[in-house]
Amino acid sequence: MKHYSLNTGLVFKTILGKLAETPGLTTQNVLIQNPTAKARFPCVVVSDLLPRQKYSGWSYDFSLKVEVWADDVYKAMDLADKVREQLTTINLKPNLPTPEQFDDITKKWRFGNYYECRWNAITNTFDQNR
Repeated sequence: MKHYSLNTGLVFKTILGKLAETPGLTTQNVLIQNPTAKARFPCVVVSDLLPRQKYSGWSYDFSLKVEVWADDVYKAMDLADKVREQLTTINLKPNLPTPEQFDDITKKWRFGNYYECRWNAITNTFDQNR
């Protein structure tokens, strides 16, 4: 039986595209590194995409960190809820929240979650990681 090869870049772009569909965000607000003071806020930072091979390459477990940066902690939490709803539509499940933090450089609050899912190499889809 043939299976799809893992393309981490394509997986990452799929997740970034789904985040850009979140109400209140655009592709300019979805970043892969921490923002500077000149960035457009609110924004979302995606990092630490870590694939772990399972079942001899027939699937991979992914974990990643998604943080929302906003003017105040409540806006960050509200947008983090919208991000969670958006990511669960492609079977990314929140696993562990990150503590809210104030960034002295940007003067913004950040709040988020670690997410996980399983990528199925047979169907080329995100599955729930059970």
